[in-house]
Amino acid sequence: MKNLLLENVDPNVTDEHGRTALSHASGAGHLAIVEALLVAGAWVNPHEDYDTYETPLMTAAESGRFAIVIRLVEAGADPSLHVGWAQRTPESYARDRGYIEIANYLAGVKRP
Repeated sequence: MKNLLLENVDPNVTDEHGRTALSHASGAGHLAIVEALLVAGAWVNPHEDYDTYETPLMTAAESGRFAIVIRLVEAGADPSLHVGWAQRTPESYARDRGYIEIANYLAGVKRP
C-alpha cells in the first residue's frame, strides 16, 4: 500500500462494488494502513447519505474494530450516515453484531 501511495495512486479509487481501500482496511483492522490512507487523502465519508455503498466507519463498526472507529471519527467520519444496501448507520451495525461498546461510543458522538 505504501508503495502505491508513493507512486501517487489515488487512495479513493473504488472496486467494482464501490468499496475504497480505506473501507477494506477499516473492516480488516489494519490501523497502520488506515493511517497511511488518511495521510494520503483518503475520504472518510466517500459516499453520501442513503448511498448503496458502505463507508469505512460502517465497515469498522460492523467488524468490531474499535480503535479504527475512533480514528475515523477523529478524522471526520460522519456516524449519522444511512448507507449500504440496508440503509443503516454504523451504530446499528455495531449493535446488531454485539459490539455494544462501539455502538454506545457512536451514539454519543456529536453530529457535525
